[in-house]
Amino acid sequence: MLKNSPKERSDEYRPLIKRETEQTEDDVEYEGWKHLIPCRSSPKFERLWEEEVRRHGAENASVARTIVRMVSGRLICAAIINIVLNTAPLLRSAYFLRKLLELMETPGSSYLLQVWYILAITLCTVVRTTTLAGSFNLGAVTGIRVRCGVLSLVFKKILSRRNQNTSVGNILLSKLVFNFRRKAISITEERVKLMSEIITAMKLVKMYAWEKPFARKIGG
Repeated sequence: MLKNSPKERSDEYRPLIKRETEQTEDDVEYEGWKHLIPCRSSPKFERLWEEEVRRHGAENASVARTIVRMVSGRLICAAIINIVLNTAPLLRSAYFLRKLLELMETPGSSYLLQVWYILAITLCTVVRTTTLAGSFNLGAVTGIRVRCGVLSLVFKKILSRRNQNTSVGNILLSKLVFNFRRKAISITEERVKLMSEIITAMKLVKMYAWEKPFARKIGG
């Protein structure tokens, strides 16, 4: 039987008998189903959307405002991380490194102070690397949360529709129609490009074909 979900594919007892030092695919799947993002993002986004509808009405409700409210805390954290990320290399190069070079050029300078500046430069490098990785991770997780929240709300709205003019077959075939339209657009673009090349070539042939007769007429 094919196991599709991460929970079914993972081994719940793997952390008890794990002896390896490197992560494997089973470890990632185990951690994935233990911390499912949609389980937390979908109810939160739905609750915020209901509050948005109550405040501004169904016609004036904005998905963008709901998304901003959902990830406002993460946006603040991202701003703080970016400030630290941009400040650390500036301090490393503009202050600590310059002070270290000045001490090394000064005779009789304190070696202990030089060591402290070297440690400060190393710390700035570590902080920059850590904040850079955290910034990428925060952005990726935030995007996944927003995507899960929006898609779950859209999916629930589709399931709760009671329009008799729209059937399940229309929803399932819409993706196929979209794929066919995308292929048709690519074919149309090729045809338009080919016709443009043919017309350009015809213009060139016509221009060079009439060049000598026009020259004789003007000269004669």
